[in-house]
Amino acid sequence: MPKVIQMPSEDELPPGARRRFMEALYRLWIDAGRPASLKVSERIAESDLAGSASKEAVRRMLSGKAVPQDWHNAEAVFVVLSEMAGLDPDRLVIVDSDHEYGEVEFGPGPARAAFQKIWSEARGGGVFLHEPMTDYIPPAKKDDPWATGGFGNAFGGDAGSAKDELPF
Repeated sequence: MPKVIQMPSEDELPPGARRRFMEALYRLWIDAGRPASLKVSERIAESDLAGSASKEAVRRMLSGKAVPQDWHNAEAVFVVLSEMAGLDPDRLVIVDSDHEYGEVEFGPGPARAAFQKIWSEARGGGVFLHEPMTDYIPPAKKDDPWATGGFGNAFGGDAGSAKDELPF
């Protein structure tokens, strides 16, 4: 018979980053219909996700006893639980800073990125992950007056010659 997964009390897992991580997954697990940890693990193994998680690893994350060191393993559990709950793991979310666990504020942005910040904080890394990137477009190239001889006869040379000598 599978072990029953229960949310730990605040005495067992005090408020903080690790509890916040556990609660994020636990709520998805509830929304997914409380699937057995083996079923979650099997769905991860069948997926094309980079991470993995055994049934025991899933159970330990949901009970607040573990936070994976590798982001891809935490992401795999998050994505599979999201899908099992009928939610898009990249849906837009807002994380309020009015919660009791700290000042994590995020959004609107993808739920997966918000969960990555929660995971990072639980690992002790803080919330210093970059925001979504935008494409960089370099400024237009300006004419180089030395290459084109744009200073003309100001230095006594031919206006079209880049090989003009400066007078000093």
